[in-house]
Amino acid sequence: MYRTPLSWYDVDPRLLERLQRLRCSQPMPIQVSAWRHIRGGPVERDHQIIASTGRGKTLAYVLPTLDALRKCVDKDGRILVVVPTLDLARQVARVFHPFAEAVGATVVVNRLATRKKCSNFGRFRRKQRFVATQPCGYHLEYDSEQKDILILTPTELRHFVSFYRQNTLQTCIIDEADKLMYQMHQGSLSVLNSIILSTYESAQASVGKRVCRRMHTILASATLCHNGSTIRSIQTLAVRNVLENGSNSKLCLATGLTEIVLLSKYTQKLEVLRKLLSLFGGVSVLIITSSVSNCTEVWRWLKKYHSDSFPVKYCGSLPKLQQMCAIEVFSTKCSRVMVASDAAARGLDLPDVKLVVCYDVPDHFETYVHRVGRTARAGATGIAITVCSHSERPHLQALLNMLERKNDTIYVEAGDILEARIPVEFMAKIERTIEYNTH
Repeated sequence: MYRTPLSWYDVDPRLLERLQRLRCSQPMPIQVSAWRHIRGGPVERDHQIIASTGRGKTLAYVLPTLDALRKCVDKDGRILVVVPTLDLARQVARVFHPFAEAVGATVVVNRLATRKKCSNFGRFRRKQRFVATQPCGYHLEYDSEQKDILILTPTELRHFVSFYRQNTLQTCIIDEADKLMYQMHQGSLSVLNSIILSTYESAQASVGKRVCRRMHTILASATLCHNGSTIRSIQTLAVRNVLENGSNSKLCLATGLTEIVLLSKYTQKLEVLRKLLSLFGGVSVLIITSSVSNCTEVWRWLKKYHSDSFPVKYCGSLPKLQQMCAIEVFSTKCSRVMVASDAAARGLDLPDVKLVVCYDVPDHFETYVHRVGRTARAGATGIAITVCSHSERPHLQALLNMLERKNDTIYVEAGDILEARIPVEFMAKIERTIEYNTH
């Protein structure tokens, strides 16, 4: 039998076997903690899963909810997953699918587009409105009777209210819950709350009436407040925190992350960026800006002066198919540089990103956490470089002081980089990153 800490908590053998097949030899601390709190079916409390970026939060709620689903007595249990973007919905579906397949459940993503095999990466065609996920194609046709796990974006919620009320909704998962609170629009939040409230039932007890819950609400994000203030607008019941680091309330960065601050003049930013790409040759680089206009400006400049890296652009103003195309090209290493707005900072698991460049200093520490969380994921190593002017340094230092880290931040003058006077410590980090990437 496959022995992991999860096997001590009576995990379905089919899920354990799939973990072994996917070479998940050792679950992350947040996954063990979530299993201990959430397993066993209907619960009297809701939960919010709080863990550093890249620590396996998605799998932390996938395993216990699927285990509860297969234990459902009436076999009518359903799981709803609400995520901010379609790209994140596809990513969550890829995590759900192998485990859902193991227990005989179906995963459905709404309005999922598929890629048409072609020489350039810009041509896409849409399939039917509903497409169930498969590991290598997304080609199963939608079956109105088969929707055990439904993954939606907020704008699609109101179209499915009738489905929720006709079927038993066992679990509602809200991923990147704090971001969803900011972007809920056109009454999506009220629809979500109506779905949650419709699952309350009254039951007669010997001591009187009490309210029982048939549905379990799970919220997940790296930047949820421990006191629950972030999600007060969502109807929840006695929320309990699921943490990876005990009672520590400070946000923690990944152990393998190296933070570097480049002190630069605004007029030097693009030249500094060009020098960094030359130093990190052959490494996948994600450049994040604070606005769509800056994203477009940097992307055009790189296309003109650093075209050999074949930069791609990802921002919220692009059509969905172009966003999917950019992720596909970057993930398959056809391009080694992606220029993105903060739309790419949340949730996306971009493989083998070794360097994240924060082209602009973020306004909030939550934004910084999600940006640098695109690298050094799942125990790997990575470098996060923030390009900062001297006048912005106090603000950046205040953001960094709100976080807990294992390694000290390295400060480097941009002039030293441009004039080839690269500090020894900085060069050593670059060499280790490139050497790790070549292996």
